[in-house]
Amino acid sequence: AFRLAGDPEAYPEQLAHGVEPWAPAKLYLSARRRGGGADERAEVVFQVGTIDPLLGRSPLQLSALSRSQHRSQDMGSGQPLGPRTAGGFLLESRVEGDPAGIFSGIDTTLVGAAAGLEAGVRAEVVRHLEAYLEAVARAEDAFSLRAEPLARALAGAVDHLRMAREAAGPGTPELRRALDAKMEQATRAVLAAAGVVVDLRADDDLVVPGQKVEARLHVWNGGSLPLAVRDVSLRAPEGWGVRLAAVEGQGEAGSVAPGTVTTLRYEVTVPADAHVSRLYYLRTPREGAMYVWPDEPELWGLPRDPAPVWAHADLALGERAVAVEVPRSWRFVGVNRATGEYVEPVLLVPAVSVRTEPAGMVWPVARREARQLTVSLRAEAPDGASGTLRVDAPEGWSVQPDTVVFQLGGAGAERSVQFRLAPTREPAAGTHVFRVTAETPDGRVYREAAQLIDYPHVERAVLYRDARTEVTAFPVRVREGLRVGYIMGTGDDGPEAIAQMGAQVELLSEAQVREGAFHGYDVLVLGVRAYEAREEVRAANDQILDFARGGGTVVVQYNQYQFSNGGYAPYPLRIGRPAPRVADETAPVRILEPDAPVFTTPNRITAADFEGWVQERGLYFASEWDDAYTPLLELNDPGEPTRRGALLVAPVGEGVYVYAALSFFRQWAGRVPGAYRLFANLISLQADDWKAFLDSR
Repeated sequence: AFRLAGDPEAYPEQLAHGVEPWAPAKLYLSARRRGGGADERAEVVFQVGTIDPLLGRSPLQLSALSRSQHRSQDMGSGQPLGPRTAGGFLLESRVEGDPAGIFSGIDTTLVGAAAGLEAGVRAEVVRHLEAYLEAVARAEDAFSLRAEPLARALAGAVDHLRMAREAAGPGTPELRRALDAKMEQATRAVLAAAGVVVDLRADDDLVVPGQKVEARLHVWNGGSLPLAVRDVSLRAPEGWGVRLAAVEGQGEAGSVAPGTVTTLRYEVTVPADAHVSRLYYLRTPREGAMYVWPDEPELWGLPRDPAPVWAHADLALGERAVAVEVPRSWRFVGVNRATGEYVEPVLLVPAVSVRTEPAGMVWPVARREARQLTVSLRAEAPDGASGTLRVDAPEGWSVQPDTVVFQLGGAGAERSVQFRLAPTREPAAGTHVFRVTAETPDGRVYREAAQLIDYPHVERAVLYRDARTEVTAFPVRVREGLRVGYIMGTGDDGPEAIAQMGAQVELLSEAQVREGAFHGYDVLVLGVRAYEAREEVRAANDQILDFARGGGTVVVQYNQYQFSNGGYAPYPLRIGRPAPRVADETAPVRILEPDAPVFTTPNRITAADFEGWVQERGLYFASEWDDAYTPLLELNDPGEPTRRGALLVAPVGEGVYVYAALSFFRQWAGRVPGAYRLFANLISLQADDWKAFLDSR
């Protein structure tokens, strides 16, 4: 990548979209020494434990804070105090310089970014940049609790940056990026020093097509310098209506007196055919694992779509009336009675959201009883919504009732409707799709569920799912009358998968687990990472093993090191570091014991049942185990050693114990037939059958 960067011949198709080649100057490899100082062999060593006076943290502490934001993976990290070093190795360089200095040989100055300009233009740009730097130096000298001298110096810096941008013209990509970034920083700095706040607020956070929204642009002069609003433009997508309704608190010639607020009120009309907020990289289905970029190159690589409505305020600050350009996107500012003020992006959502539950079902082809499909409706329009709801069934299936009339009273109103699905004949193996449509009296149809992704540490966004349920039919059976107790771990779809295969399943409560109240069940299934996630599972491990000793079947899905380190298995079992896994979901699987009941009863399992698996084969396989366990599968990633710890079975007293590190939890959502069939055999496994198999070997 380092060698190809900057080569216009490497990916010429990108140049047609406005991408310009750029090459980094150096390539370093981290020494990656864990737990402290830099590797003594490193060519470059630098301090990461020195406090940044503006942040009050060292770079090492800041990186630990960043790592702690990886909430879903339990990666919270402490922030070490004191000096620390890190190191690296220089692999390649395009410049001359000392390898021990990361920036040696690289001009890191702002003036240096103008090096590629024509001589006359460069001289003019450099003159303004040097004046900008002098103004910043004056601002540093003026730094105090008295903001006026600081603001005046920073206003001069903004002025010279603007003149440098104008003198540079199109310039070079690097110079444009540097000047744009500095202009944004300098503008923020001068507004902060002058006590000027510019904010654009909408009166609703979830807006629907056809709705009118009030947008208020506030300009607050909280300082003592003169301030005037020269011009304001509110920009919205083509077809949107924008009308200035009122101006409040503005003096002559647009002045905003110190200590006052000017508010411009706009009426924004969203057209009825406006596109809802949809992340640009999810507009089009992915091609395999790759997102399809849209036709607008300016969106590529952004974490979110830009807001559709922006205000651009042209302000004049100070006695010299220095021009300050301030862009602001609209946002919603609300108040939570418990936590106070909060800010959310304004999102455009459908007037009616239609969600199906479940989104997918597994249907054993031999079963004919009806099942329930729940359709949940939610209104976001201020006046609510009404209409007709229907489920379109594929050939060979019936749906009752045919249609349902619904009424939703206002924004946030919800209603759930139940339909009954049933085959009119034995369903053919494969996928059968039921599509749901809500239609309002004006002829508008809604076929999507809008789901808000809303966490404190992530900017809110909307994800969409088609209002449809896919029924995957295939031959699968479980032991007749089977009762399963399910102990959930970190969360998976196991209980639903077991129920859809025809077994009775109950999710066990914390109290049931602690008390060992497992009577009446034939099988206990532990969800993924149960020993890590639930203290009561660790505390009740003796009761779980007693259930097996008394004649029950225990199926433990994959767990991490807490499981093997804690000695919770009935016989010694160790998960190595790094834990063996098979990430290639297409990796060949060899069945070691084809006549074992796990592969014969009640479903005959063959190599075909390992086709179509998704994401991976499995993880946290056992590395070593006692002879009491029988390994049943052999598999490996390409070029890696064979693994036999994915599926182990052992007799325990009068019962049987299974460690199943295959990724069944990923296959549930994908409705992979072979995974269901194999799991049906695991929960149907009986100790007598396993003993007979062992005796016959």
